[in-house]
Amino acid sequence: LQAIADGKALGIFPQGTRSRDNTPTPMLNGVSMIAVRAGAPVIPVYLDGPYRLFHHVDVVIGAPIDLSDIGKRANMETLTEVTGRIETAIWSLKDSLIKT
Repeated sequence: LQAIADGKALGIFPQGTRSRDNTPTPMLNGVSMIAVRAGAPVIPVYLDGPYRLFHHVDVVIGAPIDLSDIGKRANMETLTEVTGRIETAIWSLKDSLIKT
């Protein structure tokens, strides 16, 4: 929270890990808790490529997710809503990936 308050970016895998084959896996509420408590937008990022060091990975960055309508209510209902928004935004970026 302090890093965000200091104006720094914080990168988190909301699934807690990377999917080895790029299939959707459940996202956890941790990133939502941080975003809600910090009052910060979330920038969705989709990574496509092998889960191996030094291999090509395509990265798609989406538009920031505005959470200003949520406020700072960090209850389970709110966190589930925010996680759903993040999940939808990330997986929708997969469709915009242009393979060459």
